[in-house]
Amino acid sequence: MNYKDIIRKSKETGIPFSKLYMDMNRPLAIKIAKKLPLLWKALMGKKYLLPANRQNDYYSAEICNHITIDFLMQISEEDIPKPNGKEIDEVLNTKYLSILRSLDCGNPVFYLEKELAPAILKTKLPDDFVVDDIMWRFPSFRVYLPKGCLSIIRDGNPINLMYIDVVQVEKEVPYRLAEKYRNELLAWSGGVRFMVPPLANLYTGMGVSGSLDVDSRESAVSYASTTPLKLTTIKELFDREKYHHLQAQLECDVLDDMLIKDMLRLAVNMLLFLSTPMFVDVNDEEQVIRKPKQEGERLISGLYPAKFIGQSQLKIGKQYVKGDPTGKHVKGHWTSGHWQRIAYGPKHSLRRLQWIGLYWSGEGD
Repeated sequence: MNYKDIIRKSKETGIPFSKLYMDMNRPLAIKIAKKLPLLWKALMGKKYLLPANRQNDYYSAEICNHITIDFLMQISEEDIPKPNGKEIDEVLNTKYLSILRSLDCGNPVFYLEKELAPAILKTKLPDDFVVDDIMWRFPSFRVYLPKGCLSIIRDGNPINLMYIDVVQVEKEVPYRLAEKYRNELLAWSGGVRFMVPPLANLYTGMGVSGSLDVDSRESAVSYASTTPLKLTTIKELFDREKYHHLQAQLECDVLDDMLIKDMLRLAVNMLLFLSTPMFVDVNDEEQVIRKPKQEGERLISGLYPAKFIGQSQLKIGKQYVKGDPTGKHVKGHWTSGHWQRIAYGPKHSLRRLQWIGLYWSGEGD
């Protein structure tokens, strides 16, 4: 799929990139679903049903999944290109690793509520907090962002990030695509060897990646970064000299670095949020609205209720016993998480930081 041709045609005709892409991609998608059924089912076998009042808050997950398949097929045939004078292309490597690890754990998907996003983004993190204490519930997961949550502003025009993928990377572990998917890609390419070698990172860390609005002026542009986590403090994580400047084929500027830094901040805050003891065990079996099924050569995707980052906090919060009413009525809102020094040890002589998670305050659900 030649994105440049679609972008050019979109500019010439005024037809949105997303519509042109889906129309042009449909015949190829039918062929892929037939020839690569395991990979297709893994990436396209689930659809998530959003409540009516939230359906306009997010970009199309279907388009994002199609782009993921395109990306995976392209690099499997051509290998991951390297920027001039650089050892890796950080964007492509991080995107690829996110796909690998996500496929291995069932492609976990969440949605970040638009009312929760500002509270998470403005939550302040202590400079001396060591981020390797974060508990990972999944080695990789995707979070669809509400429109306007994270943006890059060029010439006064904000361009939104559609989603963020967060992946855990272990030091010197060779990650590779599962054999069943490699075999399908090999058959698709006529037996040509699978081009992408196993990826191994030099440090234990976190990778974040995401793509800009496909209908924006920077259609099909992706961002990514990796950062060490082992014995790394928040101050070091966001230090411009320490966290990784974007390494990619395209030249990057200060605006690009600012967006990447915001992506890292959001990822860390969401990981902390999911690490709180109050978070419901997200490994519970998913509720099924419609099971996936095969009709001839066509896969009918399963339908599941969308999972939201904040919904578990609301559910647990309802179990609390309410105190005496004060008579003061406050509109429902998310209260930002924060850190509190807690006394512990002999005669409470020692102090440690305790994370006080975000919670829902006021009236309404």
